Amino acid sequence: MKKLYFISFLLMSFILNGQENIFFSEYAEGSSNNKYLEIFNNSAETIDLTQYAFPNVSNAPTTVGEYEYWNTFDDGSTIEPYGIFVIAHPEAEDPILAEADMTSFVYFSNGDDGFKLVYGTEESFTILDEIGDWQGDPGAGWDVAGVTSGTKDHTLVRKSSVQNGNTWSNSAGSTAEDSEWIVYDQNTWTYLGTHEIEASTSEGCDLTISMVDSYGDGWNGGTLDVYVNGALAGTFANTSDAAANEAQSIPVSTSFGDVVTFDFTCGSYCGETSFTVTDADGNVVASGGGSSSADATFECVDPNAVAFSATGSVSDTSATFSFDITNFTVGATDSGADGHIHYSLNGGDAVMVYSSDDLTLTDLPYGTHTIVFSLVDSSHAALDPAVESSVTFTITECSYSISVVDSYGDGWNGNSIELFANGVSIGSFANTSDAAAGEAQTSSFGVNTGDVITSVWTTGSYLSETSYYISDTDGNVVFEASASADPMTEVTASCGPDPIEGSWCEDFDGEAFPAEGWASFRGENGLGEGFDWEASPTYAISGTNSAHVRYENVDGGLAEDWLVTPMFIPDASNNHISFSHRQAYGTDYGSTYAVKISTASQTSHGDFTDIATWTEADFEPSEFTSIEFSLADYIGVPIHVAFVMTNDDGDDWYIDDVCVQAGLSTPDNEILDMRIYPNPVDGNYVTIQSPVQGLMEVEVYTVTGRKVLQTVLTDDKLNVSSFDSGFYMVKVTINGQSKVSKLVVR
Repeated sequence: MKKLYFISFLLMSFILNGQENIFFSEYAEGSSNNKYLEIFNNSAETIDLTQYAFPNVSNAPTTVGEYEYWNTFDDGSTIEPYGIFVIAHPEAEDPILAEADMTSFVYFSNGDDGFKLVYGTEESFTILDEIGDWQGDPGAGWDVAGVTSGTKDHTLVRKSSVQNGNTWSNSAGSTAEDSEWIVYDQNTWTYLGTHEIEASTSEGCDLTISMVDSYGDGWNGGTLDVYVNGALAGTFANTSDAAANEAQSIPVSTSFGDVVTFDFTCGSYCGETSFTVTDADGNVVASGGGSSSADATFECVDPNAVAFSATGSVSDTSATFSFDITNFTVGATDSGADGHIHYSLNGGDAVMVYSSDDLTLTDLPYGTHTIVFSLVDSSHAALDPAVESSVTFTITECSYSISVVDSYGDGWNGNSIELFANGVSIGSFANTSDAAAGEAQTSSFGVNTGDVITSVWTTGSYLSETSYYISDTDGNVVFEASASADPMTEVTASCGPDPIEGSWCEDFDGEAFPAEGWASFRGENGLGEGFDWEASPTYAISGTNSAHVRYENVDGGLAEDWLVTPMFIPDASNNHISFSHRQAYGTDYGSTYAVKISTASQTSHGDFTDIATWTEADFEPSEFTSIEFSLADYIGVPIHVAFVMTNDDGDDWYIDDVCVQAGLSTPDNEILDMRIYPNPVDGNYVTIQSPVQGLMEVEVYTVTGRKVLQTVLTDDKLNVSSFDSGFYMVKVTINGQSKVSKLVVR
């Protein structure tokens, strides 16, 4: 049934998404069965109500926040554009029934039963509007516009300024001024069947161009070209028919989204010419003329369209993002909000955000990142059309600087140098006349270890007066040049300490974690903020601690935790890496473990390649397993080694005694079944048991490769009482057959 409606002024605004623009326009809690709900369609679309419902609760809800009764519209129910739909009790008085579109619903409120207008299904729906709430028993009714129990024994009419639905807490208000409702006495039917609404001025943007010549003889060859979305819409000019300072006006009609460009070309006597562009409300939106050659532009923006933009700022390894959102409320599901935000970092899994407050991501790896934010509805579906905003930002490991000098003091006179990191422009630099003769002007720029810095020179005048130098993070000059237009020699950035040389071990027993030179961070998707790598006394091979990372239960992907060694350069003294690791639980929870190597960066995920990966089923949970890898393929190359656990509600991972050292040479015919026990040992002796009979030649080495013992055993007992606590390699030779095993002394 089509209803009439009134417009307070001008034309109704065009609403792109009708789903979001139907709401309760009237509510009546009258005497006896004189009760009804009125719904208004504030859109230019006919809306099929079979996709909507008006669920409610009776008094206090059975479960707080959830409906008790799912109420649907009769089959075939629709609301025409800017029309209304009335749900009335079948035994209401005739004036009500005359306006009713649906009379099959009888369970109307007595003032204390919350109703909501929703879009969707019983299992998944979006709340569009509310009368009352589902949070508890309000008593006789809810207060509205300062009226106690206003939902009981009253008629509520929505104000004409309201354009769409709202949460009850916002729409009810506390005074007549801040409420979206006008409260009338019981049995007031005056406004039933009509709804008054205010709106913006037009369905597009009606513009008026006013062209003026101050002398009164026209523009003397001057013209104004008007383009709509790049297409010429017309060429105009003030003519001699107009008096001095008299405006000649032309209308231009545009639609939402149109971009209008006003291109003025000056003729003779330019100083006499001008033009202004005003919108339908008389606001000046563009102007120009005179001797100005700059174009003026205007974008026709739908005042009801959803707009979204994100901006970011970087601090160390964190990035903070701020949001500017128009015509869209961000909040939790079932909160009455329009939806929420999804973001994807570097193409990873979507992460949900239920607030429009600033968002900060921490522990980001070095390098360039792109984050894409999207507005979605409460069911996680993207808006149609999609509303997105992306930010590209760079996390850099340290700062280098360039200092530019002019010996004369009048600047570089057109000379400049552009710097690049790995082929990507850092910026262009030149000394300006603000500096005195010989005074350096210094600019900092971010780099990561391994970045290759190059340059391109632009030659101006007085090249002989120019000089510059590049400094590293410690202020050391790494390149300098004078009076040269040649590209600078490539500079490879280094932000951290010098690579470790020779053999070394880390047992994670130090005061700081991660240990000096090590790095700990999360995967590219940023998931898993609750638990990172830490020092743990729960399990250890030697000393008191091991490195430990706990499982995490995350949404929208997998938590990924990285622990990365300092940079070191394998050579003959440190061409193997070994470590011990274990799990916490016997059940397979689906974790994966990986060891990776990077020759470029310590923190850029994409620079690492896998050495090995395991699942939980690949090793026993109740004991440490020792692992060793050759680094022979990386001799002379600076590298980082990463330990990475990936999981969602998985297991724990413990790592201890990471050692980089030379491999101990053994013949091919090793004593495969030899055992050393107890291991670890906290007493004076260990037993060496082998199926091969004969004298045992025993050599014991520290993790740095230093031999601390060489002896021959006549039995199977080795005295270790003189050994300090720590990690050792034991080489046993019997009848020319040898085997090397690890030994931990506590």
